[in-house]
Amino acid sequence: MALESLDMRQRMEGELLIDEALAQAKILNLASQDDEPQWAVAISLCKSAGQVQADASSIIQRARKALRKLKDQNKDEIFAIPKKWTILDELPTTLQGQVDERALYRLLTAWDMAKSSLSPKEKRAHIAAQAARADNNRIPHEEIPTNETELVLREFWGSVLNLEPQDIGIKDNFLVLGGDSINAIELVALAEQYGIGLTVTAIVGNPELQKMAAMAALDEENSDAYNAEPLSLLPQMEVDEVMRGIRTKCGLADDDIIQDAFPCTALQAGIMALSEKQPGSYMKRQIYELPSHVDISRFKAAWEETVDRCDNLRTRVLRGDLLLMAKRSKQ
Repeated sequence: MALESLDMRQRMEGELLIDEALAQAKILNLASQDDEPQWAVAISLCKSAGQVQADASSIIQRARKALRKLKDQNKDEIFAIPKKWTILDELPTTLQGQVDERALYRLLTAWDMAKSSLSPKEKRAHIAAQAARADNNRIPHEEIPTNETELVLREFWGSVLNLEPQDIGIKDNFLVLGGDSINAIELVALAEQYGIGLTVTAIVGNPELQKMAAMAALDEENSDAYNAEPLSLLPQMEVDEVMRGIRTKCGLADDDIIQDAFPCTALQAGIMALSEKQPGSYMKRQIYELPSHVDISRFKAAWEETVDRCDNLRTRVLRGDLLLMAKRSKQ
């Protein structure tokens, strides 16, 4: 009996849930339809107040040991222990309270694709190929997406709106399906990872899938439209003076590298002006308490990696003759 057997997967999931630290467990195949199976385990941890939780690595070690024990007890049955393990706060569920395997699959494969070394164009091609092989019999034939951008955006709509992509046609409306401004921001961020240029304004103005795909800017076609050269937005005669001012105000040494500097938008400048009249009006301090099971050293390493990857976390707004957003290069 192979791991493809539903009975074997359910037995393995049941074995995992014997551990009181686990609240949910699901084993699923992340491979495309025609590829070799890529079995993965997704789990969530119990949040009961009286539960003393071990760190994540210890929990996964216990889980692997439990599956190896099950394999030793069933030597006549051939199955592999999944290599990929993911811990989530909570696994997506259906209205009946069961783990939603399709939603979980979309979540895990989207993460894998976003972290892969493929180019944005290659990522889009991969997603479109998978989407094209999916069941498209749920909607009228004339509403089935036909080009790559439509197929990819349909997958993103499904992820953001928590809908089955196969139920979405090219005439469907993002707003009518339940999308709001927050969902639009999520869609912009997700599309950006795959080299698709969207704005919230464009989404609201072109809410139909077909129209949204038609106006989206792809990285290889319109890269010059939204990738300006560093410092090119500053008055070129004032660049040296501006850079000296930035170093002074930010306390940067001469060998510290400033990645970029550019004028704020009118909205940002307006907010800065209002904040001077009402100090603290656009500031908030939120304190979060980390659960006891969090590995502090790994958390700090993850935070440092996040800061390195996210330019906005290394950006400051400065006040002078010009309003500037100065990005200090990651070290």
